[in-house]
Amino acid sequence: GYKEGELLGMKFDELIHFDHTASFNHEEQQRRGDTTKTHRREIKVVCKNGEERWIDLTYGWVKFPYGIVNQKEFATMATAFDITEKKKAEGALKESEERYRLVSELMSDYAYLDKVEPDGRFIPLWLTESFFKLTGYTPEESMRYDFLERFVHPDDIPIIADGIQQSLK
Repeated sequence: GYKEGELLGMKFDELIHFDHTASFNHEEQQRRGDTTKTHRREIKVVCKNGEERWIDLTYGWVKFPYGIVNQKEFATMATAFDITEKKKAEGALKESEERYRLVSELMSDYAYLDKVEPDGRFIPLWLTESFFKLTGYTPEESMRYDFLERFVHPDDIPIIADGIQQSLK
């Protein structure tokens, strides 16, 4: 929201969101004058209108001949990309995963997803946490190729096999 020239002479930490100011300034003190590396960080900034945005900031120190840059020997060069939408999507995904986790922990029964191989074998892809609580099996045990045969009662194997054949048609 700034116009051309408005940022000149402004300290970058004036743009940084207060949640990030202390850690950013601490890192800068550690890195000041190190022209051998570039640094990258995701950081929240505050726009002129007060809106908060996320940027992917890549920056580094460059050395200039004395007197060229405001009588200072070093200057910072940076690129910044707006990643606000990416951060929103990550937040929504995290929230969705947390909701799923809570639902799966509160379920009295369980849910699962298996891949059926052409030879009829089941490959477990996903099981709710309640499955492990209910059955006593571990996630590692559930991923074995012969898990279904160990888990399902022998009398029910023909029923499962018939269901597999029907689903493969």
